[in-house]
Amino acid sequence: MSTVGLIANPLAGKDVRRFVSAASVNSDRNKIEILKRCVLGALDAGAENILLAPDFRNLSLRAVESLNLGNKIIEMPIEIEGGRQDTTRAADIFKKEKVEAIISLGGDGTQRDLISGWIDGVIAAIANPASIGLASIAGRSHPVYFDDDMAVSVSCDPHSTKRVTSPIMPGSVSDVGITEIKQIELGDTFSFKGPGVLAFDGERDFVLGEEEVKITVLRNGPRVIDPNYAIQTAAANKVFLREE
Repeated sequence: MSTVGLIANPLAGKDVRRFVSAASVNSDRNKIEILKRCVLGALDAGAENILLAPDFRNLSLRAVESLNLGNKIIEMPIEIEGGRQDTTRAADIFKKEKVEAIISLGGDGTQRDLISGWIDGVIAAIANPASIGLASIAGRSHPVYFDDDMAVSVSCDPHSTKRVTSPIMPGSVSDVGITEIKQIELGDTFSFKGPGVLAFDGERDFVLGEEEVKITVLRNGPRVIDPNYAIQTAAANKVFLREE
């Protein structure tokens, strides 16, 4: 590994939902300390350079300024606007610079914006019963985990007699009516018509009129590093053992 990209979303963990619910708020100081550990860990693992994506709170720069890493740190010369497009634009530069791994500090929306700048189009489907938000409705009705080759569609109706208890927001549990639960197999395409809203990782991006939407369940998304598996594999291959 030669170059690792580093990007932080200063707004992640500070949305209005956290202030009106019982969720924690992730401070700038906490994010900076996380970024420091990520940089030091990446360099210790063999990275030669860290390519920093700027942000309007200067989180990445503040994280590395006291580490005295010299020319190992490379700042990307791009103007920031303070919106989601900053993340997508940074990801595009990461790709052009042939960055081999990216450390991204942010929520689901941040990761989606990052992917949008890295490749063209991805649909992912995970419904974990331990999740919070709309995904918890599906997760507690018909769980879908990362390694499962399927997705799930859940139709809701407040008047239905079939109910599921879901944490829509931290500290806020709702009793949701369910009318239909449908498992979607890998490679299958299913469709539905508006009106409605398409929300991706909590971001309500597209408002539908009478359009028909088709969704296909695929596994062609970007590769994601599993830290636990990576460390276990390294230990199994004696990577951490050295002869002095």
